[in-house]
Amino acid sequence: RSGTDGPVRAALDEAATAARSAAELVRQLTSITRLEPGKPPEPIEIGQASSDVLHLLRGLVHRSIQFTGSLPEDDCWVMGRPAELHQVLFNLCLNARDALEGVTEPQIAIDVRVRGCRVQLEVRDNGCGMSPEVVSHLGEPFFTTKGPSQGTGLGLATTYATVRDMGGEIECL
Repeated sequence: RSGTDGPVRAALDEAATAARSAAELVRQLTSITRLEPGKPPEPIEIGQASSDVLHLLRGLVHRSIQFTGSLPEDDCWVMGRPAELHQVLFNLCLNARDALEGVTEPQIAIDVRVRGCRVQLEVRDNGCGMSPEVVSHLGEPFFTTKGPSQGTGLGLATTYATVRDMGGEIECL
């Protein structure tokens, strides 16, 4: 690519972007269908995973969004694959961010609670909410409320599949 400029460089950049998007789409599809064998589950400290994702998000979203949350005083461990848990948190937070368009004081919160031998992870926002019709389609691959070039409809489908594989469930309130 060095020394290439003008229309050729623009075409190469566009092709590289399309290739990255296609690779991500394939990765998400194989994640949903579990065609790609992953690492075996391992103990993950969910408070640390939540902190990691919040740190990453603070650098990626608009500064006006306030992040809050609460974590248990003691370490809280779950079994899973760290990258998949990070993806779940990231997808939920990005959907929360998208719901904040036009909100005067946008907020996203991640709370982790221990309920007996189970862990409850809650991601919430003060955005517009979802209609019952939209809620009825959550987790369906390729269902999206976004425009044609804004989303694939795989984020929540991947999240649902990952949470299910970890023995959990998702509830939308």
